[in-house]
Amino acid sequence: MLRKVERGALSIAEKLRCWLIDIFRHAMLDGLIKTNPTTDIVFLALPKPAQKNNSHLEMQDIPRFLIALSRYPGDIQTKLALKLLLLTGVRPGELRFSKPEQFDLDNQVWTIPAGEIKQSKRLVNAGHVIPDYVIPLLRQAVNDELT
Repeated sequence: MLRKVERGALSIAEKLRCWLIDIFRHAMLDGLIKTNPTTDIVFLALPKPAQKNNSHLEMQDIPRFLIALSRYPGDIQTKLALKLLLLTGVRPGELRFSKPEQFDLDNQVWTIPAGEIKQSKRLVNAGHVIPDYVIPLLRQAVNDELT
């Protein structure tokens, strides 16, 4: 059973392995079994693959990316979001879950609530200062969201 799961998601296989070990350990403590048949499962589980993070754009690739983005036939919100990610450097989730009320466009500040920041060690005081050239994109994104 564990081998079938290993072909799918490794995290599920690891969870299943831990559950089985705990179940049989509990059965031993209750006197239902004499030995734990899961003691060798550790050797069956595959090692976790190295985590591959999304790579960043190299400086020389940005012009080509912007040209491709301008030709992208998809939704305008997708295009705006990609431009905003590039210009602000925030994490995709911080942008994706942002709300119009977080943006003070007159004072050029984007306040991201501390609970929505992935890295708690990354300090955000009052908010991110938004450069002048980003404001038109944000106005367009916020206006599209409200309509």
